[in-house]
Amino acid sequence: MMNFRADGDRIPGIQPTILVVPPVLEQKALHILNALLNPDGGSNVWKGTAELIVTPWIA
Repeated sequence: MMNFRADGDRIPGIQPTILVVPPVLEQKALHILNALLNPDGGSNVWKGTAELIVTPWIA
């Protein structure tokens, strides 16, 4: 979304704050948004960056 271009090639500056996933991806999404470390042991830069919404409507 941050690379989205509007009319006239204008960058609207959208900063996403919601992550929407189907139930099958809930555990992975929770890990991405809540874990202190990523699987490689480095800092998880995505921790706390979005609110999680789980819905069956996008299966």
